[in-house]
Amino acid sequence: GKLIGATVPDIICLQETKLQDKHIDCFNIEGYHTYWNNSSVKKGYSGVAIWCKEKPISVSNELLGAPPELQKEGRILTAYYPGYAVVNTYTPNTLRAGKFVGSRQVWDQAIHDHLQTLRANVGNVIWCGDMNVARSSKDIHNVEKTKDRIDSDDLTPSKKRQLEKRYRDGKKAIDNGTTAGLRHEERDGLERILANGFGDVYRELYPEDYGFTYWDIQKKYFRRSNNGWRIDYFIVSDNLLPCVESINVHKSIGETPGTTRV
Repeated sequence: GKLIGATVPDIICLQETKLQDKHIDCFNIEGYHTYWNNSSVKKGYSGVAIWCKEKPISVSNELLGAPPELQKEGRILTAYYPGYAVVNTYTPNTLRAGKFVGSRQVWDQAIHDHLQTLRANVGNVIWCGDMNVARSSKDIHNVEKTKDRIDSDDLTPSKKRQLEKRYRDGKKAIDNGTTAGLRHEERDGLERILANGFGDVYRELYPEDYGFTYWDIQKKYFRRSNNGWRIDYFIVSDNLLPCVESINVHKSIGETPGTTRV
């Protein structure tokens, strides 16, 4: 609430709202039109929302070509405006055991096709959300950020060994591509979208910064030390990149118990 009051955003996109349809009447967001897509198959799970000052022409909660089971989990909203569209997604996680790699690949293809259709028919596209994938070694703390600490800090021998192991494990996860959020299939799916007329706003503006958006809730000191992952994105059609003035990660708003990301 404080952030909304301070920044007065035109559009707010939320992911993992974990609500059911019966709950949305509990929200009266003054000055905003509200749209929700909630999971119909599992309570307290998934869900996305768009709150916007200007009423869209239309809002869709469907993703053509996505696996039927994911269609029911409340993972996408597309708001159509004159001359542009806003897509808000909560991308499915492949899980540690890789149980859902296949359905994730189908989802990624469906998102790719959806964005290409919007780019062709609407022109200007803004896609945001929790993508559940880190693009590269700069987007997880274990690799480049940890290496910077090893190279620059005055470390005790035991601390240095700890960081060196963290670096090796992170590098192995990136190279092998077998960890959820770092799998080759997940990264390839996002890179294919970016190679076909879209840009990663944060990385375009800040190529050398980390910009982490997620921190392990089981390790509270990770947030304080900024040992996180960048798995939440704003991605726009290439024609919009020159119009972007800034992008910020409001790390402090997540510093409450039970919050993993911003």
